[in-house]
Amino acid sequence: MSSPVKIVHEGELVNSGDNRFPVDASLQVNGSAVSASNPIPVTLDTEPHQFATGAPTNATATTANGLAIAANPAREYLAIVNDGDNNVYLGLGVSASANKGIRLNANGGSWETYPGILYAGSVYVITQTSTCVVAIQENE
Repeated sequence: MSSPVKIVHEGELVNSGDNRFPVDASLQVNGSAVSASNPIPVTLDTEPHQFATGAPTNATATTANGLAIAANPAREYLAIVNDGDNNVYLGLGVSASANKGIRLNANGGSWETYPGILYAGSVYVITQTSTCVVAIQENE
């Protein structure tokens, strides 16, 4: 995690909203300022991603907190879909609690994580009133 930049002027910390000290910054590519004629080169990976492993599974959510899927540091994708008639609540790395946290609506509410917003920790589930099955897809 990066630390915020702190600006000190004449021994005094400058607040982030203080505009008395404008910053003049320019971005260069190959020694010249970025412009329409000298753009930042960008390469997009257009090949579909191939996962090494993965298989669909499921877990049961009840009125008692339960582990839906364990932490996996090799995880590259995870989707959890509520396949039941009642709302399900998720806890990421902590016990799930009814009516708190991430809510999966009944009959198809879903949550997913993938590169860029990847969560590799454990996921816990709970319902408020009844038992529900959650469908899970995890890939490495």
